[in-house]
Amino acid sequence: RNLIVRLTLVLTIFGVILSTLHQSSLGALFMIAPSKLHPLWYSEYLPVYFFISSIFAGLSMVIFEGSLAHRFLHNKMDEIHLAESRGVALGFAKAASFIMMAYVGIKLIGIAIDNQWHHLTTSWGQWYLVEIIGFVMLPAYLYALAAREKKLILARWASVIAVLGIVLNRLNICLIAFNWNLPSAQRY
Repeated sequence: RNLIVRLTLVLTIFGVILSTLHQSSLGALFMIAPSKLHPLWYSEYLPVYFFISSIFAGLSMVIFEGSLAHRFLHNKMDEIHLAESRGVALGFAKAASFIMMAYVGIKLIGIAIDNQWHHLTTSWGQWYLVEIIGFVMLPAYLYALAAREKKLILARWASVIAVLGIVLNRLNICLIAFNWNLPSAQRY
């Protein structure tokens, strides 16, 4: 036990580095297919997008799973955990809100640098806006409102939307917007 306690910092740093490398390399994987991925989802900043989105995905997932744990395992939790969990979840909500809005800003900068504004008026652009507005900006707003008003239930609902948004983003990049210019019968 003493050895593991002493290694806690080292193991934590290792876990953060591993997840950072995993998300960045996953985003970098799609850098080799610029002609296959729709221009709204493709950018030279794709590894950065994946990394930043993984931060708020992690925060959202902690709020989500914490909600499930409180719902189904409430009677097995100690008093200290029960007393502190509300503040921790609202703190994570506040942090997720800031990170999500930074993510939106970085995405807008990426569209501006790549000059892809004209794609926003297409049907693909509308789908992209559904992802950004409905699954990033909406939960970011709900998180900020939850943190300000101290409403945990709002943070929990925002976490569900945010987690679904991450899943949608990864599906868009891996499947839906991949080979976007091929006829639908030939797409993966």
